[in-house]
Amino acid sequence: HQIGSIMRPSCVRVVLLSVCLSLMTSMTVAAELPDWLQTRAQRLMSTRTSDPAHIDSLMVLSTELATHGDNNRAARCMEVAGIQAFYTADLSRALEIWTAGLGFAREHGERAREAGFLNALAIGYTEDEQLDKALLTHEQSLGLKSAMGDSAGISRTWGNISVVYRQMGRVAEALDATTEAERWNALVGNDAGDISLMVGRASIYNRLGRYHEAVQMADAALAGLETTPVPYARGLALLFRGKAHMALSEDE
Repeated sequence: HQIGSIMRPSCVRVVLLSVCLSLMTSMTVAAELPDWLQTRAQRLMSTRTSDPAHIDSLMVLSTELATHGDNNRAARCMEVAGIQAFYTADLSRALEIWTAGLGFAREHGERAREAGFLNALAIGYTEDEQLDKALLTHEQSLGLKSAMGDSAGISRTWGNISVVYRQMGRVAEALDATTEAERWNALVGNDAGDISLMVGRASIYNRLGRYHEAVQMADAALAGLETTPVPYARGLALLFRGKAHMALSEDE
């Protein structure tokens, strides 16, 4: 813990990551987790903080979990460590952890965790504007989720693909991806997913110059948000609604 509280240079972080992975892949003993490790895992994996040392604590925890044969939770812990790095604006470290975690999940046949890492990596690549890489990774995720029969995951991935297409300026393909996401979302009846896709459509309609439809879609999303909260959706819906009104020269 004292070592983890020090801000490490990137080269030292790479060494720590390599040691963690080496230990994790060499430990194959399966056993029930002791109470102290259960408690530690619950505490660390539920904590959100801006302290970079917490990322190191999560990586050490992932090693401990793998040592006790819980590869699924060890992989999930690495995923959370990457998310922690992502939200503390250390995107390069997030991508480094998720890439390592993807290899670990594949090695141990943890398909659900593999899907999670692919999704995280694709979002990270999108944030880093590596859009071709993001699209390719989303497509890998889509294939895995299709094989797993994860309809909700397929819908979310198509929605994410739509975002990448929008950033690429491939608006027609973005609209097609949104339609595909809506088709899959209808199978699972996810109201929050519907609202996110409405917000996405509002953005696409603005780019296509279909401003009246953008307002209608934003209004539908805002109506849905009265009963179903979705993080950030209200702000985005109001933003896209405002852009449409601006294009229409309407003061509202």
